Amino acid sequence: MALKRKADDENNGKNNDDSPAASSSTSSAPREVRVKVERVGGSDRPIEVVDTSPTSDQLAESRKQGRAESTIKNARNNFLCPIGLTIMFKPVIAADGNNYEELTLVEVLKGRDTSPLDNVTKLSVEGLIQNRQLKNMVEEFVGSEDCPADMKKDWEEAKEESEERPKKLFEEGKVLESAKLGYPEAMGVMADNYALGRGGFGIDKAKAFEWATKAANAGDKNGIFMLGYCYTHGYGVPINYATALTWYKRCEDVDSNASNNIGAIYDVGGHGADQDYTKAVDYYRKAADQGNCMGQCNLAFMYCNGKGVQKSFTEARKWLKMAADQNGNYSQFYLGKMLIKGEGGVKDFLGGCALLQKSAAQGNADAKAKIEEIVSVV
Repeated sequence: MALKRKADDENNGKNNDDSPAASSSTSSAPREVRVKVERVGGSDRPIEVVDTSPTSDQLAESRKQGRAESTIKNARNNFLCPIGLTIMFKPVIAADGNNYEELTLVEVLKGRDTSPLDNVTKLSVEGLIQNRQLKNMVEEFVGSEDCPADMKKDWEEAKEESEERPKKLFEEGKVLESAKLGYPEAMGVMADNYALGRGGFGIDKAKAFEWATKAANAGDKNGIFMLGYCYTHGYGVPINYATALTWYKRCEDVDSNASNNIGAIYDVGGHGADQDYTKAVDYYRKAADQGNCMGQCNLAFMYCNGKGVQKSFTEARKWLKMAADQNGNYSQFYLGKMLIKGEGGVKDFLGGCALLQKSAAQGNADAKAKIEEIVSVV
């Protein structure tokens, strides 16, 4: 009987609503109940029971507010530039392991070459690396309802400055400075400068490839062309005509030089690309129709030699004339010889000699030699 009685007591305890187990399963938050009383006949009498425990909506709002405060705290700890203490738009990682707003750090590095935080680590603009992951996190935070108005305003101002300043520098002729800030057009120009030794810069094939890659990845059409050029001529990278074609074809509709160079690759073949005279003619013609001087000259050569097209001095002379009218010195040289011989049309010795002289004046050694040959015979 004693054992049975104990089991009954345990069962009664489990089913009793006042037991601790029952209480914990039916309430998600501590309840606070206040009883209002009045004094009646010398004794207290309850007149109202007020339940002051938070509602589910209040609990949800409290949790939401807590998360928001935590998010903002995390943002202030991780999304602010340690120099300007404003939220970053274009964060970069420096050699000292810290993240900075790019424009802010670039300004600081104009007057020093060490970290502004530890004063020891050597820093350079060229060594800065874009932190795309952090940039995405900042953008996600700014686009959320948790972002305070002041931080959102700072971010928008940093965005405007980051986008407008490089463009302004480029327009002021500060191409290298603009390129270092990632302005696509400036990077494309720097690739051209280093590849051809322009703008006061010496030829540097490695830098040409570096800037061309950056510009091409940023979508700059000149950078795309120059990257194809680097692969064509082995500037900073092994020659690879197949890869060059992929880049040239991305800008062939807006850059006649790309069309001409595609034609040249199919003309000679090799380095991963098949020789195809028909395709070469097609692309030379496309460049020629776009008004490209070299495209017109190369198309003329295809007609002269009957490569990919029926041989025709008449057609060759027509296209050479178009190129020579654009002051193309090779076209002037070859057209001059055709006029002297009467190939593809009326013979014109004086006109031919005049074209040879124009070509020679531009430094064409073959034209100079031809003139000397004619003079010696006369």
